[in-house]
Amino acid sequence: MPPANIEREIEVAILELLSKLREGASMCPSEAPRKLFPEAWRDYMIVTRETAIKLHREGTIEICQNGETIGSDLAIAGPIRLRLPK
Repeated sequence: MPPANIEREIEVAILELLSKLREGASMCPSEAPRKLFPEAWRDYMIVTRETAIKLHREGTIEICQNGETIGSDLAIAGPIRLRLPK
């Protein structure tokens, strides 16, 4: 059973991991659930993507594909990376 505040835990993990990267660097979204749930991280990938999209909509992070920031979360298909805005 997932923790009650899973979205908030994932949000904090994403932002903490991004804060440790050099400026302009990106991370794979899977790094957040891997940090929180090393044995069952795959079970949290859907909520992690949803949380990343929420943060993207708020302007807190950027979602990138092929090194380019996507303009709309409606354009997300396939692998993504996360980074802090420049």
